[in-house]
Amino acid sequence: MQLRLYTLSPLHIGTGENLAPLDYVAYDGRFYRVTQDDLVRLVKQAIPNGARTLANWISDQYAELNETRDNRRQSAIMAATNPYTFFQKQGKAQVLLQFLRSVPGSGSKVILDDDRSIKGQPRPTGAVDLGQVREAARSAEYPYLPGSSLKGALRTALLYNYLSNHADVAQIERIVKKQLADPKVRRESFAKPLEEAVFFCDYFDGARNKTRSGEAQMDLMRVVSLSDARWVGTNNYQPEVAKINIYLVEKIRHPQRRDEVSFVSGRQRQATYAEVIPAGSELSAELHVDGRYLQHLAHWLGNNDGLKRGDDRYWIGAASRLEKLFGISLEEARTLKPEAIEEKIGMHLLACYDRFSRRQLERQGVWLDHYLRHDSGDANNFAARIQNGFAPVVGAAQPLLHLGYGAGFTATTVLLYFLEDRRHDNLVKAILEKFQIGKAPNQPPPYTANIARFPKSRRLVESENRIQPLGWIALLKAGEAPPDVNATATAVFASGSAATESAKPVEPEYFKGTLNPKKPPMLDAVVLKSGRPNRVLVYLEPERRVELDLNGYASPLDEKTVIVVRSVINNKGELVQVSFSKRKS
Repeated sequence: MQLRLYTLSPLHIGTGENLAPLDYVAYDGRFYRVTQDDLVRLVKQAIPNGARTLANWISDQYAELNETRDNRRQSAIMAATNPYTFFQKQGKAQVLLQFLRSVPGSGSKVILDDDRSIKGQPRPTGAVDLGQVREAARSAEYPYLPGSSLKGALRTALLYNYLSNHADVAQIERIVKKQLADPKVRRESFAKPLEEAVFFCDYFDGARNKTRSGEAQMDLMRVVSLSDARWVGTNNYQPEVAKINIYLVEKIRHPQRRDEVSFVSGRQRQATYAEVIPAGSELSAELHVDGRYLQHLAHWLGNNDGLKRGDDRYWIGAASRLEKLFGISLEEARTLKPEAIEEKIGMHLLACYDRFSRRQLERQGVWLDHYLRHDSGDANNFAARIQNGFAPVVGAAQPLLHLGYGAGFTATTVLLYFLEDRRHDNLVKAILEKFQIGKAPNQPPPYTANIARFPKSRRLVESENRIQPLGWIALLKAGEAPPDVNATATAVFASGSAATESAKPVEPEYFKGTLNPKKPPMLDAVVLKSGRPNRVLVYLEPERRVELDLNGYASPLDEKTVIVVRSVINNKGELVQVSFSKRKS
């Protein structure tokens, strides 16, 4: 399946390395990378005894850096240790600029903070200090989106979908609590047992008479692969360098009356620049599902829970996982042609991408609403510019994908699933506190996590009339025109998103059956009143609808939203409590 990926906002997939000031020149709004080979070659051509002069100058800069203990002075020295400063001191600045501008494909646009132009001041000209610049993953000269990043995002989306719709809540809690109790567990491996419980089938070792889990060859995601995504055509075949700041609602204490606090939306300046694939770029990748292997696997399994080979059994639990993860039954995998299997699963995977991304967007909408309500209305106009930045994402009718640097914990982990269900509040709080997630840099111990507004801040990119989120992508159909990445908040937020307008209305259905306290059913409900908690109308029978507060969802839901709820039935067969399970689709 060919994927058309269209960036709705800047995207950064990093190498883990930073470009130091000696690796680039930023001049007149353009960013030029400078390799060591190019730098040495040029100084040899332009400056007598140039290589030695350059080496001595760099040595002197670092000697001065080591001698001072003043942080500001150290930063100034590091910033000045760059090719432009060296050539300028030699009276050869124009030679350097002429060389940089002559290199094909060089000169990326630099997206600077927009404060100066907003306040009627001219933008800075000449050489600009950007400090450390996060390097983007690149192939040859150009950044690209690695297939490993696409597959990682897909894996997280499938895990979220599985937990939201099929999870054994008691089992999930046991796994998480065991990880929390382990003092040696690291943040990056915390979710590994959870992933194994969902994606990995079991293997029975007959020689040892033991069932083994966590075996990599029993991972069902092995049948899915994604290629690297590369730029399409020559338009916009150029990265940009973006300034990334943190935006949040800050608590301000009265200077005399410390018990009085107020809230104001603002920005924390960061020394973070990053190479990004700009909004409005189209990339192409291939999603491949091994339908032939799945067809063979379904035949081998038959109606058995596992594939027998001698005393061993492989792929234990595959039938159940195939349906819950990939949306295809064992019978369908046996009877459909490989191409039909691949298409069915491929469409299911894209739907999971979109469902997970839309839930993230809803969560960010809660943050945005909070930010807007505490906007100070100063000359920086942060709130309106952030709305403009989100407008292309909110207005996109196409399936969405969210990944990369700045996408946040709710995009790169399944923490969103736990945040959406109030039964997991204590687990979420314990996870955040164990790994100090959300802790302010200068906050004194002990750290007490506040999950009500997690995450409290967002990394956003400043550009000329908008402040953009990071990492949002639309998945286009073949021949489909791309959405407008210059859409404004006025157009989008006034009329509602195109996705909402084009969606087929979802209707609640009445319950058919008997209310059993031992096996409480899932029920349809409609949000009557948005709030904390939300108030819902539960559909039991045409003559019997019950209004209750909704447990298990911390954020306000839009009124008239149709959802599925878990029920609690008392011994009299009465519905007494409901909690959020999922949105009905």
